[in-house]
Amino acid sequence: MSSHRNSNPTNRSPIVQHLVAGQVTSAIARRLRRSVAGGRELDDCLQIVGERLGWRSVQLLLVDPDSGMRRAASWPAPDVSDPLPQISADTRPLIDAATIAGCFVANRRDHRVGTVQDRALATVGAGHDEVTAVVGALEGVAGAVLVLQRPVDFPPGPLESVALEQITTMIGLAIERSATLAHRDEARALLDLAPDFVAVVDGAGTLEYVSAGLQAMLGHSSTAWLGTNVTVAIHPDDLPRTAKTLSIARTGELPDPLEVRVRNAAGAWVWVEVNSRLVPASTTCFTTGFDSSHERVVLCVRDVDDRHRLLDQIIWQSSHDALTGLWSRSGIAHHVARVTGAAPRAVLRIDVDRFHAVNEFFGHELGDRYLIAFADRLRRAAGPGDELARLGSDDFVVVTGQPDVMSLAQSCREALAAPIRIDETSLCNDVSIGVARFAHDRSFFDAIADAEIALSAARTESRRIAVFDEGLAARVARGRVIESGLRRDLTDRRGISVAYQPVVAAQQRTLVGFEALARWETPELGGVSPAEFIPIAEATGLIGRFGRCVRRLAFEDFAAWRAVESRRLATLALNSSVAEIMHGDWVSTLVDDLSEWQIQPELIVIEVTESICMESYGEVRDRLAEVRALGCSVALDDFGTGYASFAHLDDLPIDVLKIDQSLVSNVGCGDVRAESVVSTIVRLAAALDLSVIAEGISHDRQPRILERMGVTAFQGYWFGRPGPLPTMGEKV
Repeated sequence: MSSHRNSNPTNRSPIVQHLVAGQVTSAIARRLRRSVAGGRELDDCLQIVGERLGWRSVQLLLVDPDSGMRRAASWPAPDVSDPLPQISADTRPLIDAATIAGCFVANRRDHRVGTVQDRALATVGAGHDEVTAVVGALEGVAGAVLVLQRPVDFPPGPLESVALEQITTMIGLAIERSATLAHRDEARALLDLAPDFVAVVDGAGTLEYVSAGLQAMLGHSSTAWLGTNVTVAIHPDDLPRTAKTLSIARTGELPDPLEVRVRNAAGAWVWVEVNSRLVPASTTCFTTGFDSSHERVVLCVRDVDDRHRLLDQIIWQSSHDALTGLWSRSGIAHHVARVTGAAPRAVLRIDVDRFHAVNEFFGHELGDRYLIAFADRLRRAAGPGDELARLGSDDFVVVTGQPDVMSLAQSCREALAAPIRIDETSLCNDVSIGVARFAHDRSFFDAIADAEIALSAARTESRRIAVFDEGLAARVARGRVIESGLRRDLTDRRGISVAYQPVVAAQQRTLVGFEALARWETPELGGVSPAEFIPIAEATGLIGRFGRCVRRLAFEDFAAWRAVESRRLATLALNSSVAEIMHGDWVSTLVDDLSEWQIQPELIVIEVTESICMESYGEVRDRLAEVRALGCSVALDDFGTGYASFAHLDDLPIDVLKIDQSLVSNVGCGDVRAESVVSTIVRLAAALDLSVIAEGISHDRQPRILERMGVTAFQGYWFGRPGPLPTMGEKV
């Protein structure tokens, strides 16, 4: 035990001590309460006891049944060499009794025990310099012993007896507080390990405590928010819901979990889930270790930002096209329904012509990359306030509020028709655009349907851009009937037939060949002109099947005719469009059909129009070269009305040039200019070693004039209308 001596006077009389006992004990009690409430350590409390009572030393010993006795606090601070006070055998029963009863007792060596305010208390006899006070039982500790040592020359007095109970009580509270703080520290340590963080706010919303999980979750230190209002870090849009939740929590009810956005240390908003619960007043709050003088709300905060990001991703995927990032069909419809106001709006329906050929020839991976580049170009072509969507494979939509819709459509077409380069491949596909305006009594889907009607017209009528109106709707409705009939008759092989128009040699006037012309008749529409159903077959992708159906019918007729008219070396000319030629198996099926009907390739002429010079020119040219290598001839039909230039004549793998009837019709009528144009074409063809056929011969003067120019063959009504294969003589 330390030899320190207190300087308090020792000559107080018992009367004086009795007079001041109440004041002194009250003062001790007040100071102890302040020290406990203020969170001071036990050593400070022991110092108060020692100084006020004039004792030499005060020690608090904790008695553990397993590890023995240890010093919890001491005043003054002991030397390292000071041994622990020994607990006498007669004190041990009191410790055990206090442990069982959970009470505070004080012991003297005379073992006299009394009761004061329901607590056992022993008075102190004269002549003894040591008092042992047993300060109850604590959780996990058998007992606490308060050892008080007075100066030898300081006699005990009534103050000591009166004050001992209050002292032991207050020291007990200090011990309890120490245990509470230990539990608090343990609870805080556990909370700091949790991925969530806990916060405590007072009635005004001020943060009194935040666990260390705040830093792991949001990057803020656990002290950064202390003393601030909880609303400071919350997104402004979420403040009303936050206030409502806290208000419900303060009533004692358990509010539903609240999901709000809070700002992290980097300044970004993070979604968190907050569960709230009220801590009533006068309830020990584990986060502070003190009984609360006011209500608090405990907030358990969990990071749900990943869940929100996943939810946002799911919502985005449900409303957007994964390949291009544009709106999907359902996404654009929902968006327009929310934002469309009184401002006039229009829909542009955009379709990539012959996109299927890109996938067939270059593969779907390159096709996808083409669509991504196409969508990027469409974004740049559209206006800043326009909404874009991809409805299908190559089906795009622009929803616009621009007043000049036709200018927008033209700008989009010009931008999208330009070549798109993917690695070493340059793809040039034109587009068709259907335009429809919103009407007050029509929904978005009605506008989409109207734009699709206009798009169908743009594709089949070769206008590229078409605007919806009622007349257009009627034409498109007829076109759909034609499409449906074509699909049905191509499956059933009915209604489709072939008529043949003779081709006559200019000098001998003898039959040298036929041109096979497709015919189609339906119960609903009667006979349908090729000028009407061929564009629809091309636009709907039926041209490949239709072209082969016509070719097989023609080969069957031609083979039968050749069996009877074997002496005649007539040729059979078949019309083929660019869409048909670009069909993947066009060359291979031609070879198969020639073999099946045992027809020599030299007897077949493939006729193409000048449109090949505008549409996929390089690919078509290569296909025609393959056909020509088989032995078939190639003829350029309707020359003089389309896109072919004289330079194309030298580049294309052709054998025959057919002058369009619009030029031939003015020959023999005194139109010198028309005859000069035809004569120039014939001379150019001769220079290129091409045969020339004049189409549309309608009177007897034309053949003689054209023959003198150098035309090698004729075709027209003057020599025969289209019909069955003729059974005629050598002379026509």
